Amino acid sequence: MRRLIYFVWLTLLASNAYSQKRDNVWMLGTQLSGNNVGLEFFNSDINIMSSFHALTFFITDASICDTAGNLLFYTNGTYIANKNHDTLYNSKDFNLGYLTDVYYEGIGLGMPQGAIVLPVPQSSTNYIVVYMSGEEIESPSGSDYVTGLELRYSEIDMALDGGLGGISNDKKKEVLVTDTMTYGQLTACKHANGRDWWIISHKYYSNKYYKFLLTPEGILGPYSQHIGSEYRIGYFGKNVFSPDGSKLAHVGQTDTLDLFSFDRCTGELSNNISFKIPDSIQCNSCEFSASGRFLYVATLLNVFQYDMWANNIEASVIKVAEYDSVPGFPFWFGLMQLAPDNKIYISTYSGSTFLHKIDKPDSLGIACSLVQSGVLLPSYNSLSLPNFPNYDLGLLQGSPC
Repeated sequence: MRRLIYFVWLTLLASNAYSQKRDNVWMLGTQLSGNNVGLEFFNSDINIMSSFHALTFFITDASICDTAGNLLFYTNGTYIANKNHDTLYNSKDFNLGYLTDVYYEGIGLGMPQGAIVLPVPQSSTNYIVVYMSGEEIESPSGSDYVTGLELRYSEIDMALDGGLGGISNDKKKEVLVTDTMTYGQLTACKHANGRDWWIISHKYYSNKYYKFLLTPEGILGPYSQHIGSEYRIGYFGKNVFSPDGSKLAHVGQTDTLDLFSFDRCTGELSNNISFKIPDSIQCNSCEFSASGRFLYVATLLNVFQYDMWANNIEASVIKVAEYDSVPGFPFWFGLMQLAPDNKIYISTYSGSTFLHKIDKPDSLGIACSLVQSGVLLPSYNSLSLPNFPNYDLGLLQGSPC
């Protein structure tokens, strides 16, 4: 029966694989090189493009395409560019703050999942960019520390600037919540009604999750819930939903993984399981396979696979890769992102001209085929991969919503 369910799920994935194409273009690149890089996913193939664009990335990376897969705009958290790689109309100073002052000159915000782009429900022209400001604060231990302080959004109207888009004057730098937040780790999931969006963030030095609901009438919230581990100081980590939106995984820079069930109707998290990753070295990211069966966790030196179908998820762990030493600057494992080709790509922790990749994420153990430095880029990329939700997720059949 389990194999039958798995087959049916994979069949559904194949039939919907390119229905939205919102995540078909990935903008990458760093100021270390005059040429920057992007990835395009069409017809199950990957096209690596090299072109100059003024915006470069340092960790924070978000973008969106139209439903034909054409790039609309992209951001590094301090700067927004239109599809022509020029400054988006009225986007100057859209995210003021300490980190913007430090990194503004063409670098990027420096927060993993520091921004995310969502279509405004029932609109064919409007999108919101949700992002964090980075501020220097005093931690509970008494030392100065940089973390998120405000969760903000700006609304982009693609009818402005002759169709290149721009930020609406009345919806720029809107504050959703002011509080000490984890360093990035911002994610989103489609509501059970198949229209609205849940937006999820996390409070710093706390087990408190903030939740907002993007609707055609605007953003509702904040709602909050205390559950899971207390996330403290750390510059890396990731919040990620399974492709069907039923689970949320969260890793911080420490060695703890939190797993939750997620109710797409109410936005409630439940059934928390927390356990230690078998590697005390810095944890950087996590990502689900396309079916949702396997969860991958990347530390600096190892990648682990967990089976979400196992009776004991913690005990199901398999090390699928150990960093293959390369002379010179290390290409440790960084951030992870599931792509439209159903492969998982992994940035290198240091700036490099390579990405790691998992060719068969829905295969058990080392059969997943993790290829270190498996994608050669035409220029340097500094840790960044775009932060995408599952744009293709539809309404939840049988839901009371």
